[in-house]
Amino acid sequence: MKKVILSLLIVVFLTGCVSIQNASIDELVDTTINSKYALYNHVNRGFKYYLPRELEVSKSDKYNEIIKSKYYDYYLYVDLVRYFNKDSEDYQEKEGIFYSTILSNKDKKGILNITELANQEYLIEASFNYANIEVKVKEKDINEAVTNALSILTSIEFNYDVVKNLLQDDKMNSKEEQVDVFKGDLSEDAYLDIEEEIYTDDENKDPDMIN
Repeated sequence: MKKVILSLLIVVFLTGCVSIQNASIDELVDTTINSKYALYNHVNRGFKYYLPRELEVSKSDKYNEIIKSKYYDYYLYVDLVRYFNKDSEDYQEKEGIFYSTILSNKDKKGILNITELANQEYLIEASFNYANIEVKVKEKDINEAVTNALSILTSIEFNYDVVKNLLQDDKMNSKEEQVDVFKGDLSEDAYLDIEEEIYTDDENKDPDMIN
């Protein structure tokens, strides 16, 4: 019951009491991107973020996660190299697709693209705060998926020292090592080649985690 109540509260906070299903995509983007509520309940190596309660992480490594809902898989890629180098990216809206808009909040930039596919599916591609999320959904679930994706991306917070150590250990402090997840497909094998064991380290557990 506590999980359900917390989920409802977060929805209210992020959408300003506007129903997700009845809101326009523009309204969802504006309220989520500009949310002032900083909550974290999921920690990975080098970053943490708010994971909506109806979602769960099924696979994880230092840079990629597969996040599952009841019906869909969200593919998250966090670009630690670009974060560490403070590289900016020039985003441009796409013409001729279902929806495209630039995301902006202070010094953080990104883009949200929604493309209509075959079989009444839609590909949502969101990039913000040195991270990307992709998910394929049915049209009736676009608003919910957009809210989930942007809630995750806007809440990501990095630990600079941990990221620095990770990149040094992996010898990845080179721009040529960056990956563009949006150029791949959405299969688990193509997206995420990792060990099955999810990293847990009590010494690095963040005090801001919501139990």
